[in-house]
Amino acid sequence: INGGVAGDYEIRVGAEFATDCTNGQSANLWIVPVTAFGFTGESGNNPCNRNEKSFFELPGVGGNGLNFLEVYGYDPSPATCYSGSFITPHLIQIQYNVDGGLWTNTFNVTPNVPITLSGWAFYRAADYGLSQGLPAGNHTIGIRYRNWRYDIFTGNWELPEVTGTSPSGCYSKGNVNFTGTEFINSTYTYEYFFCDIP
Repeated sequence: INGGVAGDYEIRVGAEFATDCTNGQSANLWIVPVTAFGFTGESGNNPCNRNEKSFFELPGVGGNGLNFLEVYGYDPSPATCYSGSFITPHLIQIQYNVDGGLWTNTFNVTPNVPITLSGWAFYRAADYGLSQGLPAGNHTIGIRYRNWRYDIFTGNWELPEVTGTSPSGCYSKGNVNFTGTEFINSTYTYEYFFCDIP
C-alpha cells in the first residue's frame, strides 16, 4: 500500500479459530482446512494449530457486577467437549488489557491448583482465575488467549517460556513465517468488549 506515510507496506490477512463447544457436539468434529496464513487440514487434531475458546464473565453492569474480569479454562464440561482422538492442549494462557493498554496476565486462583500454576496466566481445562481490579467507568476490555501443549508431559505442570524452549512444547501458531515479537503476538485469539465497570 502506498500513500500517507513514505514507504511501502504489506497487509497480511489472517483467520482465527477458537473452539467453544457451545452446540453440544464433541470438539473432535472441528476439522478446519484454512489457508496459507495459519491453520492446516489437521487443525482439529493439533492444539498448536488452533485456540480453545476462553470462557469469561465480564466485569461491570451487565456482567458480573464487579470490577474484575473472571476467566475460566477452555473446557467447562470436559465430558461433553472432548472425546475420541481429538488432541487437547495441556494449558491455555489468558491475558487482558484496558482501553488498548499493555497486555496483563490474569492469575489462576483455582483451589488446590499446582503451585507452579497458581497466580499465573496459565490454566488447565477446568481452572479459574481473575484480572486485577479494573478502573471504574466505561472501558474497552481486550482479552487474548492461546493454547500450550508440552512435547512430553511428565505430570509436572511446568510454566511455558515465551520462546517455547523450556520446557519443550508449542504455543498455537499464527504464521510460521513470523519472527520475534511478531510471532509471539500472532499466536493469540483476540476478543474485545465494551464494559461499564462500577
